[in-house]
Amino acid sequence: FALDITKDFYGDMIASLPSVVLTVFNPAHNVPISTHQPEALAASVCAYATNIKDLSPLLVPGGAVDAINHRHCALNIQPAHYLPVHDHLMGSIAHVLGPKLGDALTPEVAGAWSEAVRFLAKVCIDKEEALYAEYEKRPGGWRGLKDFTVTEIADVATGIKSFKFEPVNPLTSGFAFEAGQYLTVKVDPNGDGLTAPRHYTATSPPGAKYLQCTTKKVAGGVVSTYMHETLKVGDTVKLTPPYGVFTLDDAAPTAVLLSAGADTAAAMQPRYRSQAAAEIMKPRCGRDNGAEIQPSCSRDAA
Repeated sequence: FALDITKDFYGDMIASLPSVVLTVFNPAHNVPISTHQPEALAASVCAYATNIKDLSPLLVPGGAVDAINHRHCALNIQPAHYLPVHDHLMGSIAHVLGPKLGDALTPEVAGAWSEAVRFLAKVCIDKEEALYAEYEKRPGGWRGLKDFTVTEIADVATGIKSFKFEPVNPLTSGFAFEAGQYLTVKVDPNGDGLTAPRHYTATSPPGAKYLQCTTKKVAGGVVSTYMHETLKVGDTVKLTPPYGVFTLDDAAPTAVLLSAGADTAAAMQPRYRSQAAAEIMKPRCGRDNGAEIQPSCSRDAA
């Protein structure tokens, strides 16, 4: 019943708090259009319930909870967001399971789930505050959304462009982040402030005084279409710092990364990690209508 609960939860949240939900979650990935987001939450709930007596498998560095915390920080999720999530999730549990379980859904069972949800929220709040503080202290770091100016837009291949961003207030040092992490871009195509941010692999080298992402124009994609057709040099966008757990493992003696199309950028980023990595990696170029293109593209969330 996990998916039934999370579909009900998101439907209720969108109806009750559209100004919150629509500014965080891409509607193309959520009900009623898609079950992508409900499926992701259902999987997380099931993993949490399965490991409720020992959460250590979920709390390993770079693991499931880490990935969620990084995404939450990229979306500027705050502690105040967790209370309505708890309340609406408990409402959906009662709404979906009540008719199915009847008297078996006792106050004690509901109370246990409420306690578990609150406990996980506290774990996330604490871990996310630590991430916010750590990333704010990095060279060039900041917390939350920050204004950047678009300083360059370049065609990379058919339907693929790179976007270079520099802070409105110039920095004396470059931006420190891990190769493989992603930028979160907030634009307002519809002028109502309700468009959710999108995440794109950072394609600028760590330490540069600018940030860059490379995106593919997706048919029907609200943000990718806006960035490709409307955004221009001199415009202002909002970014959160680069986050993400898809980074090179220093303990691994070798690594093989396979990618295709616009996902090539994520595989290419580790070359910035060290001179040794740059020398070892042997990128292969793709072809676009017979013309050779460089492997510098990134994933796009539309």
